[in-house]
Amino acid sequence: MTDNQENKLTMYEAVQTLLSVNGEKTAVVPAFTGPIARFQGTLESIKSKATEVEGAAAGMLARKNLARRTSW
Repeated sequence: MTDNQENKLTMYEAVQTLLSVNGEKTAVVPAFTGPIARFQGTLESIKSKATEVEGAAAGMLARKNLARRTSW
């Protein structure tokens, strides 16, 4: 992820933490229930995709390093 994307993810995680800490307060407002659930689902999706991309990048780097070592 780029620095900008990592910063946004950190901000989203901070918002999720804030919502979790204040869950009792947000639970009394029915209009918050759906959007909060969607936000949390979207955040989990972003985290999952970030992990997938990081794994792929690590694999490509490992293959590149192996190719460099074997070509000498």
